[in-house]
Amino acid sequence: MRKKREWMRGPGAAAALMGASLAALMPPAAAQTAQTPENAQKFISQMLLGASAARGFDGERLYGALPVQSASGSGCTTQVWTGDFVLQVDWARIRSISPVGQSVLKLGGVVPYVWRGDNSSNTVSVAGFDLSSSDAAQRVQVAFEVLRKACDPASGLGF
Repeated sequence: MRKKREWMRGPGAAAALMGASLAALMPPAAAQTAQTPENAQKFISQMLLGASAARGFDGERLYGALPVQSASGSGCTTQVWTGDFVLQVDWARIRSISPVGQSVLKLGGVVPYVWRGDNSSNTVSVAGFDLSSSDAAQRVQVAFEVLRKACDPASGLGF
C-alpha cells in the first residue's frame, strides 16, 4: 500500500493534482464558440452599435462619421445603417482591414453606400469605423478578417 501512494508525495505531486483538477473544470473544445462567418456577423451586429461609421477618410481621420443605428448581415454582406447613409459591405470586395490609431478600423476595397434622402448609390474605396476602445477595435478586426477570408473569391486557389 505504501508504494502506491508514494507518487503523490513527490515534488510535482501538487502541480499534477492541480492540473488534473483544472482540466476537469475546463469546458471541452467543442463547447467553445467557433470563429465562423455566421458568428462573426452576429458579433459585428452587436459591436457596431454605438460606434461611428464613415464613408471615407481625411488623412488619418474619419470623414463624415455618423453613429451606427443598426447593423446586420448574412453570408458575405453586412449592412450598417446611420442616420444619413447605409454602408453595404460585401466582404468579397474588401482587400484590407487596418487599424488607424487606437480605436479606428479602416476597410480598403470597394464599399457601396446609399444615401437615405434620395436613395442614390455610390461607392468609396475606403470606409471606416470608430469603436469605443482599442480592445473593441481589435476584437471587431478579428471578426472582419474572418468574413474577409471566408468570402475571398480567390481563397481556393492556394495563395
